[in-house]
Amino acid sequence: MPDVVEIDGLLVVNELDTVVSLARSRPEVCALVVADAALRLNPDLTVDALLNENESRESSRGRRRARWPLSRAVRDAESPLESVSRAAVEWLGFAAPQLQVWFGQDRCDMWWESTHTVGEADGELKYDGSLGDPVTALRARADRDARLRREARAIAHWGWSDVVHFDRLRGILIEAGVPRVAPADGTQLMLMQRSLRRAGRAREAAAAPREST
Repeated sequence: MPDVVEIDGLLVVNELDTVVSLARSRPEVCALVVADAALRLNPDLTVDALLNENESRESSRGRRRARWPLSRAVRDAESPLESVSRAAVEWLGFAAPQLQVWFGQDRCDMWWESTHTVGEADGELKYDGSLGDPVTALRARADRDARLRREARAIAHWGWSDVVHFDRLRGILIEAGVPRVAPADGTQLMLMQRSLRRAGRAREAAAAPREST
């Protein structure tokens, strides 16, 4: 039985059980986003604890599905886009990057040491005016890129649409010189694309104004 806890008068299932249950029942890319977020928000939660909970449950339903996202969960992915990007990088067959590497005053989302390549998963909100002046944001990015080029041979930027249309991300990473180490997993890429498109439609529906009756 799940471990139920009380928070502000509400009975909820704890993080460990929630993450494992979602990993057993949801697409791997979605489960990875949840697992990364849980580790980031709860310093006491560990990958070993997630894996042990998955393997120790009496029911085997979804156990194999859950192993991939739970084994790859990390604290350092700071946004859903970074989590999804890590999944896409692997399924496209590219080498796994280091995360949140500092160079002086700047920290990059992803770093491939072998090719001195920086990867930046940029959410569209940063540059569409939703969070402030987009011109200022673009200038700040240009200045930051200039500093990072003291260490990096190439800097790759991508957003949600590039991951959803994963051929775009593939081209961006190839152009930046990121090494390919395995064949692409076309099945997982298509499942990822379907899941992200479905999530996008759900967000749009939630944001749409309701018609008055």
